[in-house]
Amino acid sequence: MSETVNLHVGSIEEMGKRFTGAWHRLAHGEAVKETHLTFFDLETMMSTLSPKRLAL
Repeated sequence: MSETVNLHVGSIEEMGKRFTGAWHRLAHGEAVKETHLTFFDLETMMSTLSPKRLAL
């Protein structure tokens, strides 16, 4: 089974907007199944996501 993880580089405000958007869709009865991973800068993302981790 494969699951998609959405990677983002952005602010805590952008992360919060995704969260509240999902919350509102769920409150209106929509099924919400999504995974997001937000890094606050590109350097951190690149140092965290090694090629082997990306392969997972």
